[in-house]
Amino acid sequence: MERWVRRYWGYPIVVLLLLSWVAFIGGKIPRLTAVVFVLLFSLGDAYDFLFRVPMWCNAVNRNGTLCRENSTGVLWGCHRRQHKWQRLKMIVVRDRWRQLSRELFSTAPQGLATVSSSVAALSALMGSIAAVLTVALRIH
Repeated sequence: MERWVRRYWGYPIVVLLLLSWVAFIGGKIPRLTAVVFVLLFSLGDAYDFLFRVPMWCNAVNRNGTLCRENSTGVLWGCHRRQHKWQRLKMIVVRDRWRQLSRELFSTAPQGLATVSSSVAALSALMGSIAAVLTVALRIH
């Protein structure tokens, strides 16, 4: 159980993130408190899914096959330096986005981690905007 919690702690945080958004929108707790929870859970989730969740590398090998080594996070490749750079280059180079999306959604766990990291990053952005507006407008 302890190993599962260390490796997959981001998934229960998604539930807490959703509950924080419900509390923020519903006004059940003070708005500033809800915004702080939304930001903390969003940033923690984005970190976990982008850099820590276990998955396969799926970088393209020299023979054209996909790498089946273990990797951590959506953004990193396996222990091979070239695979790490290959994944990061795909994010920056526009011509490689199709290949990146094919790799990020190649298996169900990778697709779930990709969607969860995107939702967490978007939630962090929206939570930051909500925090600025809450403090600027002094909404309690």
